[in-house]
Amino acid sequence: MLSPGQVIYEVGLELLNATEDGCLLCDEPLIVMKGNNQEDFLRAMLNSKKQVVMTVSNKEMSVVRGICSKDVNFIGLKK
Repeated sequence: MLSPGQVIYEVGLELLNATEDGCLLCDEPLIVMKGNNQEDFLRAMLNSKKQVVMTVSNKEMSVVRGICSKDVNFIGLKK
């Protein structure tokens, strides 16, 4: 299990905490992470082997519910 504050992925995303809010499409649990920009999150989604990815919208770290890697093709992203 991942622990809070653990750094994951090459893009330097930092795990903040788990959330009970699920994926918008399949309700899989998501993990709240922060990163430099939206590209970081999209790359992390594509590279994730877990069904747990959530984006953060901006520098203020307001949380946005996202979609998990299992459903990433739904929004037209390809591995």
